[in-house]
Formats: sequence, C-alpha cells, structure tokens
Amino acid sequence: MDEINLLDQFPGRATYFCTDHYEYLYANRHRLEFGPHPNFHQDGTWLQAVEGIEAKLPYRGRGFRAHCLGYSQRLAMWLHERGYYYVSQATRLEEVGIMPHRHTWGIWEMPIYYCDNTDFSERSYWHDGRPPFRKSVIENAVTRPG
Repeated sequence: MDEINLLDQFPGRATYFCTDHYEYLYANRHRLEFGPHPNFHQDGTWLQAVEGIEAKLPYRGRGFRAHCLGYSQRLAMWLHERGYYYVSQATRLEEVGIMPHRHTWGIWEMPIYYCDNTDFSERSYWHDGRPPFRKSVIENAVTRPG
C-alpha cells in the first residue's frame, strides 16, 4: 500500500474509510485515523452495517463515509448521536475554496474534492464531453488555493 508512504510527505493524519480489517493499516494505526465505510446496500440496517465495520477497526474514528456515499439527514443525526464528529460524502469536483461546514443537525461535513466513483460515473451523468480520469483534476486538488 503506497498510500502509507505518502503520509510522510504531508502534515496531519489521513483518514482511511475502511470496509474491513486491513493488517497493514492496523500496523500503522498510530499514523492514521479509521472511519467506517459500510455498504448499506448489502450489510443490513444502518446499525448492523456500522457496528459490523466498527467491530473490525482498532478504534472508532471521528469520521464516517458510507459506500457509494449513501447519506441522509436522518443518518447524519443518528451518527452524531453515536459520537461521530463528521461525515464525508458531499463531492465538490473542481470547486475552488471548499470548506467544512456544520449541518443544522450537529454533524460536520468534510467535503470531498475528488472521489474515484466520480470518474466511473462521469460519462453517464456529465454530458459535456469531459473525459474521465483526468490528471488535471487531481493536480488542481493539491495545487489550487482553497
């Protein structure tokens, strides 16, 4: 997993949203934050899905991101009551100046600038001719101010 080596180049701790227990990540748990990444389409109720992933992680992190970015106000309220500090599901592709914000119901949103499923669905939903998997999107994410 080359991602771990990237952590040496950037300040702070990275959050890994996990679907399972990963030994390599577990061995580097002091350098990472873990968050559950349940699949609500397969893993039963919210409670079953979240508790199933939480049981596989070395500790409960502060953040949450569901598989396929599944989200609702009710889920956010439930996660906040459960002790989560933020969700990360709102994709702000190519926007400048994206910032975290607090939802009325108490939990924070940490927007996503880029997510791989954006590329997989871009041709289906963005009909402006932009090709998926553009290197410029990632370059802009790490070099543009804001």
